[in-house]
Amino acid sequence: MIIPFHVTAQKADSSPMTLQEVKGFLDYVEPAWYDYFLLRFMTGMRSCEVHGLQLKHIDFDHRLIKVRQNVVNGEITDVTPPKSRRDLPINDILSSSLERITATFTEPDDFLFSNDAGEPLDTRYNGKQVWHPALKRAGLKTRRPYETRHTAAVLHLAAHENPLYVSQRLGHSNTRLLLCSPMYLTLHAMTAVHFLI
Repeated sequence: MIIPFHVTAQKADSSPMTLQEVKGFLDYVEPAWYDYFLLRFMTGMRSCEVHGLQLKHIDFDHRLIKVRQNVVNGEITDVTPPKSRRDLPINDILSSSLERITATFTEPDDFLFSNDAGEPLDTRYNGKQVWHPALKRAGLKTRRPYETRHTAAVLHLAAHENPLYVSQRLGHSNTRLLLCSPMYLTLHAMTAVHFLI
């Protein structure tokens, strides 16, 4: 791939997972969290976007996830900027997963992922109590939960998907956010995201 502009340095170290590491993580994460992280690895959605998903945002008829809102510090807000407001395709794997998640839901405003009180998840709690312990059990190095997003991007590029399409799926305001990052040019030991499971 030829990048026709200067590649800038990352503001923070990035450490996307290989396909094998993703499989290992999903093998060791608590079963109750399997579908949550499967969704994150396959879509590249931000934590706040996943935590804002409600039943009304899942269009099973058209097989789409409608990214319309965030949960930030416990508050529901509209997704911004406009390009972050997007529809993500649901493949067969995600369809089965979403059907499991929503099987007992009755109200459009039911959150896909919530705490025992039915409230949106807390990002910091999730990282500390679920993400990092699962990494340790799987024998994987410590990295931020945000790396699920980076991992999704790299896996899609490794599957030879169009960088513009991948950038749109991630809700980037500018495609250069994807193409200028050295992280996304490191596609070692990875195969198509379609064979994630």
